[in-house]
Amino acid sequence: FFGIRFQPSEFMKFFLIILMAYMLNRLYEQRKTWFPAFSRYAVVIIICAALCMAQRHYSALVIVVVICYAMMISAEVSSKNIIIFTIFLAFVALVFVAFFSDKIAYIFTRFGGWFDPFGDTGDTTYQTSQSLITIGSGGFFGRGLGNSIMKYYYLPEAQNDFVFSIVCEELGIVGGVTVVLLFVLFGYRGYKISKGAKDKFGSLLALGITVQLVLQAFFNIGVACNALPNTGISLPFISYGGTSVMFLLIEIGLVLN
Repeated sequence: FFGIRFQPSEFMKFFLIILMAYMLNRLYEQRKTWFPAFSRYAVVIIICAALCMAQRHYSALVIVVVICYAMMISAEVSSKNIIIFTIFLAFVALVFVAFFSDKIAYIFTRFGGWFDPFGDTGDTTYQTSQSLITIGSGGFFGRGLGNSIMKYYYLPEAQNDFVFSIVCEELGIVGGVTVVLLFVLFGYRGYKISKGAKDKFGSLLALGITVQLVLQAFFNIGVACNALPNTGISLPFISYGGTSVMFLLIEIGLVLN
């Protein structure tokens, strides 16, 4: 856009959290009703989910939905309305799979690779198998900071989706566990800030941001370790990416505030 490249989903996640916090706070007294409260949340979620599906950015779709659900549950939205909406989303997903299975065939391929990461190392499971080899080659204390071998050609997207594997290779299992514990600590502190906020809007805002960051870290680390199917999610603050880092820093500023 005017010569500037950015990732639209990072904009969407940030402003979605602000919008949901605003609506949940503004309509708090009507939180148990379908209209006007829950119907508005549903429209926002559906629009954001549809935009993610149009991009085939399904990992962002999952993150968006989970963030919204966490914020709605925190705001004591009617559980009946949440269940009805969840059934509706599940039905839409089944219809989408039934009619567009040819366009999402790669998802089923990734699930197959998840169960057998060394089954097709020359093609569909190359990234996953190389990631596991990278993690294993680091041993307990690693090769040393900056001494990774696998980031040179062997492991694709070593600077982004699989940066955690390089952390484990260079700093060993000690470094990998440290990164995990830092995100756990961040989640705990973010939750404490949310619980201690002086107003409902601030509480929901802090919760949404905390859920986003911890969830992204969970997905990224899970993919690198093959605990989850391969999907493109960056590791907050560690993966390469200008748009992501910029909005993460803005979000941390809001949480600290």
